[in-house]
Amino acid sequence: MLPLLRGFLLAVLLIAVACASGEKESILVYTAASLADAVEEIADGYTEETGTGVELHLGGSTALARQIVRGAPGDVFLSAGAGPMDVLEGYALIDPASRRDILTNRLVLVGKPSVSEAMGITSIEDLRDAGGVRIAVADPELAPAGQYAREALVSLGLWERLEASVLPSPHIRAALSYVETGNADVGIIYVTDLGAADEVQVLEEIPSESHSPIIYPAAVLISGKGGSASSFVEYLADDEASRIFRSHGFTSLPR
Repeated sequence: MLPLLRGFLLAVLLIAVACASGEKESILVYTAASLADAVEEIADGYTEETGTGVELHLGGSTALARQIVRGAPGDVFLSAGAGPMDVLEGYALIDPASRRDILTNRLVLVGKPSVSEAMGITSIEDLRDAGGVRIAVADPELAPAGQYAREALVSLGLWERLEASVLPSPHIRAALSYVETGNADVGIIYVTDLGAADEVQVLEEIPSESHSPIIYPAAVLISGKGGSASSFVEYLADDEASRIFRSHGFTSLPR
């Protein structure tokens, strides 16, 4: 409850400061942590082009959706999975006409070369007999990335054997950090997060057929500034934003 409360208070504070300052208009965008680098770059371009500031509130998509359901104000939601967006649509908290799928991604098994070599792990199947292995994933209760990882392990017949070895983290970037800092031996993350890694490499791409399609939808929140929020959602799908997303390893969906 405390992380959700802190997230709610942060969102309120951001809007209050913007309003009190009398400065240029800004919008608050709830953004999946896996999109942080790309959306920060896109937001800078949007502000330069329109004069409207963009504040990003980052986290696991499921956790962000819960904050919005509990009344946290904002303008746009950019999720790493359809599920959290479906929840908001079910509560009538987004404009359904504004909802659009903009990106896809891929899951990979990653590890530090020194650790994976020492443990004899070069593929996800090697986890089956890797005694004592610690596997970092995003918490399935907080982020779609964790749900995809769990689906993959179940589909590959590994979940029951490895469930006790899974280390859930608040979001996908935290899972990567666990591997980088040695708190986990391997991790299941999005391939796009490798841009934020220095000493971690891909061991194997997770078969896409082992989990639900990874789709990133965006939508305007009912509580949002309609015109600017709608404009930003459209901007996320334009040619320049698509170029930036591709440069970070995402695959843009047709407009």
